[in-house]
Amino acid sequence: MAEILSAKCSHCKQLGIAQCDGCSTLLCSTHFREHRQHLDTKFAQLWHDRSNLPHHIVDNTSKIKQHQLKGLLDDINQWEEQALESIKRKADRVRSRIKELMALRGSNIKTDLDQISQELRKCKTDNNYFEKDIKNLNEKLNQIQIDLNVHKSHAKMILPPIKMILPTKYQINAKGQNAIGCKANMGPTFGLWDICVYSNSNENARSHILFPNDYIDSTGKGRLTFTGSHYFKSVEIEVYSLKQN
Repeated sequence: MAEILSAKCSHCKQLGIAQCDGCSTLLCSTHFREHRQHLDTKFAQLWHDRSNLPHHIVDNTSKIKQHQLKGLLDDINQWEEQALESIKRKADRVRSRIKELMALRGSNIKTDLDQISQELRKCKTDNNYFEKDIKNLNEKLNQIQIDLNVHKSHAKMILPPIKMILPTKYQINAKGQNAIGCKANMGPTFGLWDICVYSNSNENARSHILFPNDYIDSTGKGRLTFTGSHYFKSVEIEVYSLKQN
């Protein structure tokens, strides 16, 4: 720590008896003790700060984690509510459509049956019917019987499974100009021509993929990322709303 010298103290100009190895200051005995006490005080404060640091780190980290966890859980809860509401709306539409179709089928059968009844009454009243008329009316009646049997049978529906498709975020490249748009003769268009969805895309294969174009291919799979082919029919399209915190 110290080196014996014959020069003067840097503080009081008395005879310097020791030099601090840390700051190279030459000090007398009095100022050397004060200097040492000052270093001891600073070191004690450093020790105190270090002792308290883990407690603060744990508290702050825990608060940050709880805040992040709450935000993530809130997002999941919101997504769950939106998904359930979307499923409920779709189910309501399907139920309404099924009721309409069943009512229409029953109405059509009744209409056909009334028509045959009128033809039978007319033939009986006029007493003017032959083998051909009987055969024709019999075929119509048999068809109505078939329709009735189908109408009474247990109807089954093939409901598509709910697919949980994990979203992948794709960035627009530096020269890209379009994120998503819509043209008059088609549905949504992602990028310039990355994904183009035409009207009635579930019934025709006009929709096509030129990915990557405006979007960056971060997976390295190109257009195989989505459908595996250039032209495609769509089953469903999930659009995710991105928000910036």
